[in-house]
Amino acid sequence: MDRKLLLSLGLAVILGVTTRAFADPEVSGADLCRKNFDSYKDRLAKNPDDGQGWAEFRACVSELKRWNEGQEVASIGIQQRPQRFEPHLILGIALLHGKEYQKACDEFQTATELKPDQAQPFYYLGMAKLFLNHPAEAAESAEKATQLEPKNATYESQLAYADFLLEDNAKSEEAAKRAIALDPNNIAAYKVLGNLYEREGRQAESDQAFENAMHANGRTATTPMVPRPISSLPGMAPAPVGSQPPVPIPRSGGGAPPPVMAESPIPETSDAADTIKSQWAAMREAVAQSHMEKALSYFSDYADTRTLYRQSFEKLGVTRVQGMMAALGDIEDCDVVIAVANCKAPISIRPGEMADATIRFERNTDNVWRIRSF
Repeated sequence: MDRKLLLSLGLAVILGVTTRAFADPEVSGADLCRKNFDSYKDRLAKNPDDGQGWAEFRACVSELKRWNEGQEVASIGIQQRPQRFEPHLILGIALLHGKEYQKACDEFQTATELKPDQAQPFYYLGMAKLFLNHPAEAAESAEKATQLEPKNATYESQLAYADFLLEDNAKSEEAAKRAIALDPNNIAAYKVLGNLYEREGRQAESDQAFENAMHANGRTATTPMVPRPISSLPGMAPAPVGSQPPVPIPRSGGGAPPPVMAESPIPETSDAADTIKSQWAAMREAVAQSHMEKALSYFSDYADTRTLYRQSFEKLGVTRVQGMMAALGDIEDCDVVIAVANCKAPISIRPGEMADATIRFERNTDNVWRIRSF
């Protein structure tokens, strides 16, 4: 099995962190957001200067993926208080998920000008620049974010990726190593190093970096989730050290920036996990029978995800894809939150050594669960 290409199949993914709870381990963040979402809207309508209200609303917009409502509330907030950076940031995030990258970039730029001492607007600005294929400007924004928050592995990973695209190998390597020092489970940084060393012909180091990424993936997949405060929800505060960063990951030889997540939540059903397991089994069976296009139909149709996997499959070839899938087992466990599911499956790293692989699914607009990354 080709470890590097196995890990590279999820290259264009923004890695997310699923939150189980705020303070009560029995209460999910999604449940609390659904319960309080309208009250956040009313709260901001009455007091558009409520900074904490904006922060919590942003967290719940991302948790519930209510991009349209987030855009609407943020637009009204900008009309009422154009000098506040928070509604510009929320509007930019909503536009980013709507694939309106230039408009998102403009909002993030405004947010950085209104609040130049905040790292997160610079991080999002860097992400938008990556989508626009402006790696030099992305690197500039990412570097600013790292200066403002030098202990944030997410920002270092983004900087490493941007520098990789710029072929500034020395800076990319330094940033990736800083990210790993801050977060030993930073899968994105290991992948940057793997691709970087491969570019430089340092094959042994490249192999080791990709192996480290695989082990990090196994560790994060088996780490139990713990209650976290609302400030650590995706889309709110920067990801804490030790979490998987929402950062683009390069393909071997470079590649396009990552797609974004589904644009709107769909109510959950009790049999979601069973459906997901069936989809995964059907995809693996199609690969085993060399029906590659059928296998690709089980991958998400959002933001070119399926196209990127098709390109990876073509690069691997049928035989190697079949060997790769043979090393992956059936899905054993899924954590389903709204329209996203993080599932586990055993993976054979080498004879006698197994780990857990994380497979991410999302529910597309046709209500069908499809594979987002693994």
